[in-house]
Amino acid sequence: SEYTTCAGLLTQSSSTWPNSALFQIAASGISLDKLVIGKPANTGDASNGYIAPATLAGCVEQAKQQGWDAGVMVWEVRWH
Repeated sequence: SEYTTCAGLLTQSSSTWPNSALFQIAASGISLDKLVIGKPANTGDASNGYIAPATLAGCVEQAKQQGWDAGVMVWEVRWH
C-alpha cells in the first residue's frame, strides 16, 4: 500500500520509508528536475506501489502544478 495515493506519492510517505514522498525528497535538497516518478506497470510487477494509470495521471498533474516536471517511468517484470 506504499505510494498508492497522490498524497503518499507526493507529499507524505509512511513511516515505513519516511521522508521519501516526492516533495519530501525535494525538501531535503534534491532539485525537483532530478526526481523521476517510477511505478510498477501492473499489479503483478511489485508487491506494492501500483497506481492505476488514471490515478497516476492525476498525481502527475498535481505535481506539475507544484513545480515538478522531471518525468515518469514504469517497469515490468517478466519471469521466465
